Amino acid sequence: MSAMTIFTMTIRYLKKHFQHLFIERCASGISESEILWVLTVPGIWNDSAKQFMREAAQNAGISGDQLVIALDTEAAIMFFKSNILHKRLPGSTCVDVELLPGKKILVVDDGGGLVDSSVFQIQDDGKFCQIHAASGGGWGCVQVDWAFTQLLIKIVGAKVMLRFKQEEDYLELCRELEIKKRNFDPNRTDYFRIEIPISLSEIYQSMTGENISDAITQTSYGIKLKMQNRRMLMDPEVMKSLFQPLIHDLIEHMHGIFKTPNIQDTDIIFMVGGFSEASILQEAVKREFPNKSVIVPDNAEYVSLLGGILYAYQPSTISARISRYTYGIEGVRKFKPRDPLSKKKIIDGKEMCINVFSKHVEIGETLMVGHSKPELRYTPSTHDQLIAFCLYSSTSSNPLFVTDSSCYYLGKLLVDMPKVNGRTSKQCGIFVKLIFYDTEIKVEARNEITNQVTSAKFNFLGQSEQTLK
Repeated sequence: MSAMTIFTMTIRYLKKHFQHLFIERCASGISESEILWVLTVPGIWNDSAKQFMREAAQNAGISGDQLVIALDTEAAIMFFKSNILHKRLPGSTCVDVELLPGKKILVVDDGGGLVDSSVFQIQDDGKFCQIHAASGGGWGCVQVDWAFTQLLIKIVGAKVMLRFKQEEDYLELCRELEIKKRNFDPNRTDYFRIEIPISLSEIYQSMTGENISDAITQTSYGIKLKMQNRRMLMDPEVMKSLFQPLIHDLIEHMHGIFKTPNIQDTDIIFMVGGFSEASILQEAVKREFPNKSVIVPDNAEYVSLLGGILYAYQPSTISARISRYTYGIEGVRKFKPRDPLSKKKIIDGKEMCINVFSKHVEIGETLMVGHSKPELRYTPSTHDQLIAFCLYSSTSSNPLFVTDSSCYYLGKLLVDMPKVNGRTSKQCGIFVKLIFYDTEIKVEARNEITNQVTSAKFNFLGQSEQTLK
């Protein structure tokens, strides 16, 4: 089963579940056209992954014009503004948490699998400008689950664990661990208790002929691990060791952000996501950054959900973003001696260089939402009446050719170029500009003779959407 099918089925189920609940609770009913759906995604996802989720939602029956894609950290900063502005929260390590123009906030969304972070600055008009691009990694709380699984494998062996994972009890064990790891107190001195399903003991005994209690005592943990009445007792130090690798990686990541010149004076850390509720993580962050206000709201796991709704109503609150990629149009220019011979092509008797990356936006550049970048002029290299302008992204700041390994094809804009006063397309200039909206790029091409504008929004799976005129 493909990933698209799985995500589509999941979104369709949630959509139908909501509709049933709404019908039950609201006698007046609601029309499908009255619903604006919001889908939150990690900001560190690339453009293709975000578009993948958009297509999954559309396949699930959500119309594209009724769908908003919100980034988790932007949803979180919307919640921050709505619920924490001018408020004093318990647990803050600094006295002043009032937001004033110029204040900078590091948002850390630590959920299940990923950590998504970004830095925002409050503007004079109350809007937020992103001043550090989304970044993060796989340091979510599932890493604790993985570490706990590795501990069990040391006790019962990989084959037993593989067999146990086929049982429903395995999911029950995961659920119990999910609850207890959030409530784990790093300062406790007594044993941490977690119930081990009897099915694991039975599978272990049937496959090895031994008792699981004996297996626990034979591990290198010694008295730090023991079995008592179907419960595994873990010394607090053992439990802490399950958290340490991911906490270390997250702290190092945050230090890296704060080393950025324009980020060093950020004095507020806003932590959201389910794992942010864990005391062991909160204490580690506060201990590592004693001069910063560390704020964790109640029910931190729901912040992106609630903030996503706020974002859908006021998307313009995010006034600027940092470009995570370099964007450009494939072009042609005169061939230069230093150019690769493979790029040389004779066009109308002239030596030309093809596949040139004509840069419009550079990675790390600040993009004002809804504003266009300066136009660049292109002269078509053919006399065709239909000209294609191909858009590419790159992880490099200065790619030379669209065929470079860092470049990714996004789509093409088709421009109709009829003869005007006997002049062919090759004799007309085309001005192309990029406009960055909430989570989409719009490309506009203007004929310098007729001033006719052709535009399209791009599908980041590598297919252009319908051309708009």
